[in-house]
Amino acid sequence: MACEIESKLKEGNRRLFAVVNNAGVITNGPIEMQPMKSVEFQFDVNVLGQIRVIQETTKFLRESHGRMVNTVSIAGRTTTGCIGAYSGSKHAMEAITDACRLELKPWKISVSAIEPGVIDTSLARSAANNDEIWDKLKPGAREIYPELFVASSKSGQLGLAGEPVDTVSDAIIHAVTSSHPKTRYLVGTDAKVLAFLKW
Repeated sequence: MACEIESKLKEGNRRLFAVVNNAGVITNGPIEMQPMKSVEFQFDVNVLGQIRVIQETTKFLRESHGRMVNTVSIAGRTTTGCIGAYSGSKHAMEAITDACRLELKPWKISVSAIEPGVIDTSLARSAANNDEIWDKLKPGAREIYPELFVASSKSGQLGLAGEPVDTVSDAIIHAVTSSHPKTRYLVGTDAKVLAFLKW
């Protein structure tokens, strides 16, 4: 990836000013009942995928004193039943984002975390397919966790009432273009309420 970026930059005599790290998948279910392949897939995309991008692009940001914007989630601050693996991956990205901010400070690289709540995306809407999600879990999941199954059915419907994607785009644009980018951007009413309750 770095070689391709370098080639494109030289071709146009340009510098890379910003990297928006936006990767996310979710597979719901109680930790005990999620197949390990599903857990590993979430961490590979949500954490290792973003680290790969960071490692390949940071040297270019160092040259431009640019911006790194990592899309995390309010789930990186708090969690509920059935999204433990997803929240774990987002907690990891919160820590990685904070570490990058400290490490890259000598080069005046701004590092921001975007923390959306429920946004109207295919990712959020997929949570409404609760029966299909639980069908992919280990056998007996519904019988062992009946109350959690019902609760996740109700909470999954929130994915059908997410806030517009533009709210996230606006936060990213601010983080990239503002002369005073924020460390964290809470996006959506639910994200702000959950962050307040957490503290």
